[in-house]
Amino acid sequence: NIRSFKYKGKMLSIKGRLIDIFATPHHKHIIRKLNNRKNQYGNPCFVDSEHLTTHDAIVRVASYLGGEKKYDDNFVKLLGWIITEGHFANFRGTKTKSNIRLYQSIKHNPEYCEEIQNILDSLENGYKKYFIHNKEIICWILNKGLRKKVLSVLLNKQLTPDLILSLTKEQREILLLTLNKGDGTKDKKLDKRNFEYRRR
Repeated sequence: NIRSFKYKGKMLSIKGRLIDIFATPHHKHIIRKLNNRKNQYGNPCFVDSEHLTTHDAIVRVASYLGGEKKYDDNFVKLLGWIITEGHFANFRGTKTKSNIRLYQSIKHNPEYCEEIQNILDSLENGYKKYFIHNKEIICWILNKGLRKKVLSVLLNKQLTPDLILSLTKEQREILLLTLNKGDGTKDKKLDKRNFEYRRR
C-alpha cells in the first residue's frame, strides 16, 4: 500500500553509489550498522533519516529466501552449459530451432566433458553422443523428452526473469558458476571468477 500525506518542512537528500533518496527527517529507514571490529554488518533495524551515519547501510531489497525446489540441480547445470556451449539447430524440413546440441573440447577441457557427461547421465530422457574433429570434440544431442523440457524454460538460449525467479538461491549460484565455466575466467591469485553474459 502507498501512504500519502501533506508535509511542509525540511527534507534530507541521501545519495550513494546505489541509492538516491529525498526524505523527511523522521522518515524511518531499514538499515544495518557496520561493526568495525568484526568488519561486518549487524541485524536490520529502523533509523530516522536525521540519525543516519556513514556507517549505516540502507537495506534496498529484502533477502531472497527462495521457495520450493522446482528443478533438479543437474538440470540447472545443464541449462548453464547449453546457454554457453550449446547450439539450437533446425531439424530437417522445419523452421523451429529445437534441435539442441552441446559441444565441449576433450583436448582443452576434459574435466568439463566429464562434468557434462555426468549431468546428462543423471537426467531422464537421454541423449546421443558423437565425436567430431578427429575425436577432439564431443557433441551431445538431446533426445525428445529432455529437449522438450529445456525448450519449455529456455527459448533461443536466453535467460528469462521467470526462469531465474523459479530457482532457489542455491540454484541461482549453481547457474552462475556454470555460466562462468562456459564463458568466464578465473583469477587464480584472488580465487575469484569473472564473466560477462550477452544475448547472442
